[in-house]
Amino acid sequence: MAQVVENKAARTTEAKKPLVWAWSFPLASIIGAVYLWLGIILVHHLIPELWNVYVASWFEGNMILGGALKLATLAAVTGGLVIIWPKFMPRMDGLSGGVFLMAIAGFMAAAVWWMLGHLFSWVLSRWASEDWTNYLGWGLLLALAAGEIVWLYRWAKTPRFRTWAETLQEQGWFAIGLYKKGQGIWLRRLTMIGIILLLAAGVWHYTHFHLGGSGEWHIRLPFAAVSLCFVRMPRLTLSLLVLGLGSWWAWRLVNYPRFADFLVSAENEMVKVYWPSWRSLSRDTVVVLVTMILLAIFLYMMDVVWTLILSQFLGVLGT
Repeated sequence: MAQVVENKAARTTEAKKPLVWAWSFPLASIIGAVYLWLGIILVHHLIPELWNVYVASWFEGNMILGGALKLATLAAVTGGLVIIWPKFMPRMDGLSGGVFLMAIAGFMAAAVWWMLGHLFSWVLSRWASEDWTNYLGWGLLLALAAGEIVWLYRWAKTPRFRTWAETLQEQGWFAIGLYKKGQGIWLRRLTMIGIILLLAAGVWHYTHFHLGGSGEWHIRLPFAAVSLCFVRMPRLTLSLLVLGLGSWWAWRLVNYPRFADFLVSAENEMVKVYWPSWRSLSRDTVVVLVTMILLAIFLYMMDVVWTLILSQFLGVLGT
């Protein structure tokens, strides 16, 4: 009598399969965006604040060692968040693009919430000055936040959102791989270096002229006498942010299929260019310079002759 025996390896794999694999694409995009923003808050706000309160006093006599350990701690936490990401999030086509779009949309929604909150505060302060206006304002803000969350989720469920997310991922903006490795390598490297140097020049100008101030950037919450730190050490933070994101953008740009194909074709055409020898180059340069000097002398003499004719003989230009 034949019996069907279940594959033990398949059963074990199914048992260890995490529940997050059952997530829908919109939900996974929203959770990923929340994970990203919580990671930024952890690295940029929470850990530096805890360090300044509990650890900074240990290195009062050696700020260099304290600063190095602080940066090492932030780098370790950032690396840990990156390592946890693939273990926590499911594998879905276009998920990286979806998380990026949802993170940007969430930031824009938060900015709209903050601006409308201050608008509500100004309107209600004109209308009445009682304390109950604060409760009314917070009720409006909570309703607005709930509406924005629902709108973000409904937008994430649209086919256009999925298409945009998959397009971003297919174009390689969130990958570390190379497109056509070994082709057009010199022109692609020079293009990337040029972009990074341009960004570095902007950062130097920003830091050299002390733009943006050296203090922390704070934002005040509407209907509350509370301000939150938006950017710590803006000069250093914004400089590192511009250099980091700009370098990544330059790296991905030279590996973007259309632009990379253009650079590869340009380098292939440059190979076909005939480069003259130094002797030929010097000889041709002398010929060009002598020709330009003779032409300048000729034009000067013609100017003198015609000025003499028009002024002395015809009297058109006067004396």
